[in-house]
Amino acid sequence: MPDSYPRFHPHITLATVPSTTPVAELVVAIPSRQSRVRVDFSDVVVSDAYFRSVLAVVEPSSEISSLHTKINENLSTRNPQTPMFPHMSIYYIDDAEAEERARVLQELKDNGTVVKTKDGVQIHTSGGPTGTPTGSETRPLPHGDTLQGFDGVEIWVALCDGPVETWTVLEKVELVQG
Repeated sequence: MPDSYPRFHPHITLATVPSTTPVAELVVAIPSRQSRVRVDFSDVVVSDAYFRSVLAVVEPSSEISSLHTKINENLSTRNPQTPMFPHMSIYYIDDAEAEERARVLQELKDNGTVVKTKDGVQIHTSGGPTGTPTGSETRPLPHGDTLQGFDGVEIWVALCDGPVETWTVLEKVELVQG
């Protein structure tokens, strides 16, 4: 199916607004001199929604929760629409193939791409800790990295109309090093 496995930049959605919202309004909604935000993964799960097909559950730290709240308070639409916040989607899989979501997650666990640890979860983007390839050419994460989380260094304002692969980053706001 063409809507399954589109390529996209893994991200945490902080707000969703109508595409007619001026970019300047979105940029000024981001707190001035916002510090970088640490993001840690606690699990990888499946969901019953296309935009959350296979996702990394993000620890809801006070820093990311506060950033989410401040941005949405600063927006005139006051409509955060961020289900399951915070999370980072890894795969989008078409609703017509919903059963594929559980299969993909099991494959990621079986081949060592997703490994539960005492501190949360690791995502091995090389196909597992031994480097075994997953056979998937649609892997959206940087190949060869091991992630338990990351430091959020930018907030991207993106136009997300139309097919996922046509989404466009309109502005990048650099966050201040702590």
